Amino acid sequence: GTAIFNHDIKISDDGSATSHGVNRAPQVQISGVNPGNAGNTETRFAFFSKVNDPDLDELVYSWNFGDGKTSSLNNVSHKYTYPGTYNVALTVSDGVTESSDTVNVRVVALGDVIPDSTLPAYEPGTHSSGLKADNVRIISGDMNLDSFSDEMGRVQAEKEALLAECDEAMEDCDKLRKEIGLLELIQAKIAELATETDPARQKQLNDEINALLTQLHNSDPALDYDFATIRGNANTTFFLYGQINFETDLPLWIEWDTGDGRTFGGQDVSWKYAESGLYEVVMTVSDGTDSVTSSLTIKVE
Repeated sequence: GTAIFNHDIKISDDGSATSHGVNRAPQVQISGVNPGNAGNTETRFAFFSKVNDPDLDELVYSWNFGDGKTSSLNNVSHKYTYPGTYNVALTVSDGVTESSDTVNVRVVALGDVIPDSTLPAYEPGTHSSGLKADNVRIISGDMNLDSFSDEMGRVQAEKEALLAECDEAMEDCDKLRKEIGLLELIQAKIAELATETDPARQKQLNDEINALLTQLHNSDPALDYDFATIRGNANTTFFLYGQINFETDLPLWIEWDTGDGRTFGGQDVSWKYAESGLYEVVMTVSDGTDSVTSSLTIKVE
């Protein structure tokens, strides 16, 4: 976004004036917690933010729920696995300065008496946020990008070995050269994606990789890859993150179905699989009225 700056103007002895832009920090408040700041391990706490930036800068939100979980949403819902008192912090940055606010949340075991909340329940009203499917996307960790790139490298090595023995008079060696070129492009774009932070460019790279994989499959039908497929084994911890390009005055709840009967809540999650197989992972994002999903496949070998 475009920043609007105050300017300090200094008049020197010779009458000349100089000005210096002054960035103003965002004003941050955790404006409410619903149903209050006390509950049990089944309570879905909704956290609301009230943020004002005098310079109208583009802002980055960072929630820390005190249990190792975080979120980059402006308003968010969260559940706690274990009883305890948690210090919840919201930090908002304008790229130059940042401001924070905190609140304590008390969580008791299921079946125990829930203490009185020290905060009034906060209700923003019931309405749709306008959440759409193209606002959400599952992002895999760098380890999974490396795994896929390694697989493409393995296939490329096989193709290069075939090309080394290819008889130009008897075989279609140009077809092998084309496939090797596609595999090199795919690996280059995966390497770029691993360090890219712009969501629009990430999506563009993802689409370009899948288009190249389609070309590869058309050339060699035995190579049937989907870039949304993550690979690992029983020792692999899969790290997934829900990227949500959307701001709303309603708290968003994120739930993951791992495809083997388990569910997890939160924007960033991790787990292992006990058995080999092909698992369809579904992330559901809900604002309490509407829900949208994003999915990918995990192959455990």
